[in-house]
Amino acid sequence: MGGNIVGGDTVTATRSGNVYSATIPAFAYGTAVSFHFRATDGVGNSGNSAVMSYTVQDGTAPIISSISTSPSAPHYESATTVTASVTDTHSSISSVTLYYSTNGGSSYTAVGMSYAGGSSYKGVIPAVTYGITVRYYIRAVDALNNVRVSSTTSFFVDDFSGPAISGLSNSVPGSSTRVYATVVDGGSGVESVVLTYYYIWNGDQVLGTPVTMGDSNNDNVYQGTISGIPVGAVVYYTITATDFEGNSNSASGSFSR
Repeated sequence: MGGNIVGGDTVTATRSGNVYSATIPAFAYGTAVSFHFRATDGVGNSGNSAVMSYTVQDGTAPIISSISTSPSAPHYESATTVTASVTDTHSSISSVTLYYSTNGGSSYTAVGMSYAGGSSYKGVIPAVTYGITVRYYIRAVDALNNVRVSSTTSFFVDDFSGPAISGLSNSVPGSSTRVYATVVDGGSGVESVVLTYYYIWNGDQVLGTPVTMGDSNNDNVYQGTISGIPVGAVVYYTITATDFEGNSNSASGSFSR
């Protein structure tokens, strides 16, 4: 017995009892295939079955590759763009969705990824608090509802900027003068604030001893005292704030006694 592919080849059927089967080779997605069986007996008489047909469907899910983040080392003050290449050999891409979690994978938030040209899709994870590990994966669906889910990966939200320093001021200058500054760090936190200074007096430059500033009221206002300043001196000072990731910023001011 043979199986005849209309407009194509003939394949020989195999027998199991009174049941015959034949394998039609693979065809491209969308191909309309028609076939029938022809049976021949021992004296050469033959007969054909009814012609049947089918259309080759797409049973293959999209391919997700080349996943990357920008910036490559995400910062707590910035959103993170996730980019991936999504392709489908046979049908078109219906949707690409980015899922991310900020609670260890207990729950995920869905973000639609937009087409960015070629095979590229992009989705944005909004800014996340410093110290959080963000887990994420991508789900792609083609036009025939075949689904591919990428493996879950993650990134750590880091702190790359030093504390912000503002509001420099000082008490009424005297032999001891207090210097104030507001210091804030929304990431890893303020580790230290140091006041360095020198003063000019009678044409000489005198270097002072560095002063560690403190926030005694826990209101982000740091203060330090400069002592031993002679009358008529001009004091130039710099405040340097460092966070727990080692990032630092400085701000300078001056006053006259």
